Amino acid sequence: VPPHNLGELCEAVVFMAKRWAKRAAVTVDNLLQFIQGPDFPTGGLAFRYRENGGDTPDDIIRQMYETGQGRLIMQARVDIESLGGGKHNVVVSELPYMVQKSTIMERIGTEVRNGRIEGVSDVRDESDHEGMRLVIETSRGHDPNTVLEGLLQYSQLRETFGAQILALVPTEDGMRPQYLSLRDALGYFIEHRLQVIERRSRHEREKLRKRLHI
Repeated sequence: VPPHNLGELCEAVVFMAKRWAKRAAVTVDNLLQFIQGPDFPTGGLAFRYRENGGDTPDDIIRQMYETGQGRLIMQARVDIESLGGGKHNVVVSELPYMVQKSTIMERIGTEVRNGRIEGVSDVRDESDHEGMRLVIETSRGHDPNTVLEGLLQYSQLRETFGAQILALVPTEDGMRPQYLSLRDALGYFIEHRLQVIERRSRHEREKLRKRLHI
């Protein structure tokens, strides 16, 4: 299950709770008003749409929330800085989720030596207390955008996250794992909270009854 913003989740829960009697009518589009998509703690970019050869691209995030499964394309946040004299820096400030900076540097070095990535003269880590800064220096005369495309293709600066909203849910045969839509996942959570509140209230009432008897 990809990480999400807690505030957005709470707003979606409140929206469903206020419509609890008609929760079956709540749609994914209703919930997308509050939850834009996963919120990865390392930042970076997550692409919502994917070309499929047709007129309308696939909405990957919507499909994930409808079916409980999806493959999200994540990409590092990258800027290109000109150094003059035909040289540039490709500067990475945010990484895809669960990708290590050291792993990326090793992979870039390997692919440069193998000739799959061209136009890279140096890779260095300039991160400090102000944030992450991974610098990839391009060779003189190489187009930085072409170098960037090679970096995205052959390193983990672009990765795929296999999202699975999978949970144990109560059935007639006991607890069973199921892929859940966003609406169903929030619904099971609200049902659980209602059970907790009811059990707590019964327990407190029983304590008061015993005290009243005394």
